[in-house]
Amino acid sequence: MRKVVLLGCCLAAFSAAQHKKFALTIDNIMRGPGLFGYEPRAVRWPGSNDRIYFQWKQPGDPTLKEFDTYVVSRDDAGLRKLT
Repeated sequence: MRKVVLLGCCLAAFSAAQHKKFALTIDNIMRGPGLFGYEPRAVRWPGSNDRIYFQWKQPGDPTLKEFDTYVVSRDDAGLRKLT
């Protein structure tokens, strides 16, 4: 449960940082994952408990694009995409 809460906070902070003015139109409302991003998957919390790894697609990523792997510190700092 702690993992889900931390991951949710991380993604909310990341989304807020990229927040742009949003026009409330039918096209925007119907974008689904293109609006808010895709649900994180393959969440991993290694034994050291200092970082969380997960796979995620950002809002606007093409549907057929592969998920990218991200890492974030346990304290919600330093969200970054791994290469």
